[in-house]
Amino acid sequence: MRYRAALDTHILPALGHLHLNKVTMRVIQRFYNQKLDEGQSPSSVITMNKVLNQAFEHAVKECLIGVNPCKGVSLPTEEKRDVQPLTVEQAQRLLQAAHGTMLEPFLALAVVVGLRHGELLALHWQDIDFPQGTLSIHHSLTLTEDHHFVIGDPKTKTSERMILLPQPVITMLLAHRARQQEARLKAGSAWQRSDLVFCTQQGKQLWSVNVRKRFYRLLERVGLPRMHVHDLRHSASTLLRSMGIDLKVIQEILGHSTLDMTANVYSHALPSMQQEAREKMNQLFD
Repeated sequence: MRYRAALDTHILPALGHLHLNKVTMRVIQRFYNQKLDEGQSPSSVITMNKVLNQAFEHAVKECLIGVNPCKGVSLPTEEKRDVQPLTVEQAQRLLQAAHGTMLEPFLALAVVVGLRHGELLALHWQDIDFPQGTLSIHHSLTLTEDHHFVIGDPKTKTSERMILLPQPVITMLLAHRARQQEARLKAGSAWQRSDLVFCTQQGKQLWSVNVRKRFYRLLERVGLPRMHVHDLRHSASTLLRSMGIDLKVIQEILGHSTLDMTANVYSHALPSMQQEAREKMNQLFD
């Protein structure tokens, strides 16, 4: 999904008007340098290079150009991003600010049970069993090599899973379904029958970049730092751990293939967890 955003937001506006043989290594290097000067992260520039490199490799294969101009460009060093999980209070503020909108159940499923961005955008109403209070992951929205979004299989075999939903999230989803039914009546014949839980006002597939923009505006409104939608998945793991939920159960909820991934990649220590640890240490001296 980030590849499509890189193409539409950065590459095409800057280079899309140029003929293939006019896009040289120097042109691409100048483009990357400019993006860094504009404040784009090293990771974003590396993503742009992946998109361009793949496109030019295909052009070379089709004999449209002789050499891939991405070869030899100087790329920035990608720094590992320090993800700060939301506290319980911050998560509550975020959900309260999104109350009554599509983002409320979207964010709740991300921050409470850790659904991936692609899983949320591929979620169908038939995947939710309201009487049983369960949600099943069978699909994920992915970006193909030719930069088209398709709904396909989950990321891994363990990603296909069933999750028990807390009652407040079920209530949010029911309210969202009622709002969606109103939108369908208003759209009339323009409504596209997709059965998607999260869709446009005409029932069409949501673009991930549009969801991100709405998410960023919400973060700014509630005074929270800029983060990725996927960072909410990190928060889910940490919040679940802070509630004392077993690591194996968290692994199953998040759909991780190994327990190490759950323990090492997604679990951070919230201040409240540090406080609890200190209180337990104090007991050694009683």
